[in-house]
Amino acid sequence: MKSSDTLSGAHFAAFLNCFQEYATQNGIVSEFIRLDPNLNNHEIYPTAGLGFNRETVYVDLKQDMERICQAFSSANRRAIRKAIVSGLEVRAVDNSDQTNWRIFHSIYDSEMRRKNAPGHLFFPVSFFNQLRNFLPDNVVLLVAEKGATICGGFIIVYEGDFAFHFLSASLPEYWKDRVNNLLFYKAIKWARKMDCSIFDFMGGRPGVFKFKSNFSNLRNRFYTYQYIHNTEIYNEMVGLFHKTIGHADQSGGSFFPEYRRDKKT
Repeated sequence: MKSSDTLSGAHFAAFLNCFQEYATQNGIVSEFIRLDPNLNNHEIYPTAGLGFNRETVYVDLKQDMERICQAFSSANRRAIRKAIVSGLEVRAVDNSDQTNWRIFHSIYDSEMRRKNAPGHLFFPVSFFNQLRNFLPDNVVLLVAEKGATICGGFIIVYEGDFAFHFLSASLPEYWKDRVNNLLFYKAIKWARKMDCSIFDFMGGRPGVFKFKSNFSNLRNRFYTYQYIHNTEIYNEMVGLFHKTIGHADQSGGSFFPEYRRDKKT
């Protein structure tokens, strides 16, 4: 569902009622939606099902680059200069370039393993192939190189006014050269060149959020919406999930729907 200014409250309430009836008739047990912080469409959903997840960082690309860079932290500007002086370069990779996409997948996968990341952050190389094949005009991979070595990458998903930080990763041995700072900076420049208006860096763990905050002091609020259409079956499925993993979840039920929880978390 789009933004709150395209639909009246009465019409949206009617839609929710119709969808609940449809869900009941078609065996839909629960519903989970990630709402768009750039559209503020959480404003049209019932507050009972809303949950504030986190703040997000975004860059206003309608400004000129000088104004955008002025909002960078001084440490970030120094890091970007250091990356450039070190000889790092960033370029966009053609979506038909299987070799460089595979190299980025290898870097990304090794970083997720090193960080012992949860299962939902791992992707097979086939996922990357599908991404570039199915979204040829809405996804781009930027790679950072030092000499002949690809040392990091940044995937941007974009559509109309919006560009999004999808996935990024780099080799730890190049962090001293500030490869990540350069990748984010070049991603901003690339999206602005594509006439996007907003670059949504999204949120992240405290350390990740702090890093992204070096690029902008602008914030949005990310909400989710959850609704149980069939409480009886939902509870049965949660019980079966706990039985399968051999214990009850101790996280206070923060994951929704509970029966889809990653067993590694």
